[in-house]
Amino acid sequence: MRPSSLLGNFVLVIALLMWPFSQVISHGFRPLPSSVQDTIFAPDYQAKQSILRNTYLYPTVFMARLFQNKWLIPLNKFKSNFFTLLDPNYYFFASHPRELDGNQNLVRLPFVLLFFLLVGIFNFSTLRRSRLYGCLFLIFILSLSLLNHFSSYDLLLWPFFCLFIFHGFRSLSRQNSRLNQFLVFSLLLVTFMEYFRSYLRG
Repeated sequence: MRPSSLLGNFVLVIALLMWPFSQVISHGFRPLPSSVQDTIFAPDYQAKQSILRNTYLYPTVFMARLFQNKWLIPLNKFKSNFFTLLDPNYYFFASHPRELDGNQNLVRLPFVLLFFLLVGIFNFSTLRRSRLYGCLFLIFILSLSLLNHFSSYDLLLWPFFCLFIFHGFRSLSRQNSRLNQFLVFSLLLVTFMEYFRSYLRG
């Protein structure tokens, strides 16, 4: 293995470790959710009041019950969680400028890794057992979408991000080594700044 490849792998490992590092610093080790109260199916008084207020916007009782009912509460929460977990902005830019309520909105990964992630996703079909990894990733996304505070448990997705990003790094090193080296150098600088900022914040 070439020295540049070794350096790139080392920088990637340091950058990827920022996610568990920030998770432990902010949330610590939390047990997995064990009751309905931790899920989107928990009673939500404010959401129910919002539905009651919106029923007056419809001309008939039937339409009000059709478009504003209690089943919309968990459905809307699930939809919001699902698309948030699929949004790269959530992982690389702390959901800015649409920060989430009840969430510390941490930068989980340095934004330079987004380039490797995109390359990895683009070349996903060349990865061994890609269908298995894709199905497992979707299962974890769907499971986390059922939680009220999924940000405390999204570290479960970290191994998949490691897999996709390393695959993108190796694919890019074969296709364009100069661009790959530039991104690794940029990643080193950005990762250092992110760790330093986390240290100051902690």
